[in-house]
Amino acid sequence: MSQRLNLPKSRRSICNLFAEFLLNKIGLDSKTIIQVTDCNNFFVVNGMTESEDILGVFSLKDEFNEKYKDLIDIPITHTFDLVKYGVKVNERNTIQYTYYTTSENVSYHYSQLVNYTLNNMGSYYDGLKSKEEIENNFLSVTSEFPYGYSLNQGRLLYYYGKHIAYNFTSSIHENKINLTLTNDQSEEDRLISVFVDNPYPDQKLKSYLLDMFDFNYEKLNEEIKKVDLSLEITNPLEDFECLKKRIKLDPFI
Repeated sequence: MSQRLNLPKSRRSICNLFAEFLLNKIGLDSKTIIQVTDCNNFFVVNGMTESEDILGVFSLKDEFNEKYKDLIDIPITHTFDLVKYGVKVNERNTIQYTYYTTSENVSYHYSQLVNYTLNNMGSYYDGLKSKEEIENNFLSVTSEFPYGYSLNQGRLLYYYGKHIAYNFTSSIHENKINLTLTNDQSEEDRLISVFVDNPYPDQKLKSYLLDMFDFNYEKLNEEIKKVDLSLEITNPLEDFECLKKRIKLDPFI
């Protein structure tokens, strides 16, 4: 999986931002997934949460419109709340993601950043080139992971993967890394697999990363709670210092 790069004022970014706004009203500790869909004339809020506190989406939209009025061209006026409250939500304890270690933000490929900066367009990376999305042609646009997902729904694993990627390029000159991370207690290691394009032995590289990183998800969990996660959407080229924090790595031999 790779991350789509969106302009902060795009329809998808507004969906991501609204999903994140509603998630914060519930709290990051509750097992929660919120998805927001822009259907042009109205917004549908779908999802599920262990929290029994009903959000009251219709009234919260006004607070959201006011808070982000500089980004929202057309305020949200009509909403449908389809969230299931007080239900069991299974934890997403394994995630596979691709990171680009030479990019300013490791979630995005270099070509995405070029198009975003020079052409002022939202784009996604399909493995070959960066493609522009014409969102106005879409009947609907939906928010995407990790926005609207609580930390225990794979989001914390995604962030730890970014932490590895920011440090990775200093020891191994490679511009892309694919990681499969887990917090499943039945797994022997918290890093299931690692893959790079260059012909490094995967098991040797995996052992190296397991030796160099502590995989202390709990510590990162506390640090992430201190930051404003909406900045990922409103300023996507930047990233959190707790993820970019450098650690001393032994040379990979």
